Amino acid sequence: MADMLAISQLITSLKAAKDIAAAAVELRDSTAFLAEVGKLNAQIVEAQNSIFAIQQDRSALVDTISDLKKRIADLEAWETEKQRYQLAEIAPGIVCYELKEGMSGGEPPHRLCANCYTAGQKRFLQAVQNGPSFFRFRCNACTEEVHFSRGGNPPVNRIKPTYF
Repeated sequence: MADMLAISQLITSLKAAKDIAAAAVELRDSTAFLAEVGKLNAQIVEAQNSIFAIQQDRSALVDTISDLKKRIADLEAWETEKQRYQLAEIAPGIVCYELKEGMSGGEPPHRLCANCYTAGQKRFLQAVQNGPSFFRFRCNACTEEVHFSRGGNPPVNRIKPTYF
């Protein structure tokens, strides 16, 4: 990060280069003049290195700001999207997020995984294997799986399966 030390070094290098140039003008001896020109060149290189370091720090800061702006935009978009859903108990002790009435925006009715919703992601619960007496839903992102029986009976089970 561009700190005061780098800027101070730049200013010091430029001041030293100015002093060397002023001393070179006063010299009449060509050997001494060449020695002062060598010092001047070294100070110019040092100043350029300081400028390069400051530019790298600035570039890193610009990238960080850009990333943070994108994260803020994503969070704001998610906050807006979250307002369309409400927590719903689909069976005793089993919750998910469902569309609020009138908020479908043309989407078919659906449910969101509570784990993913809490993590800031819109992930759908998909019906996997429904039988005559039970429902089974899975989140394809986090693989959370819910089984519950029809008719509001207590949940059959709630598992987090492992896949091959």
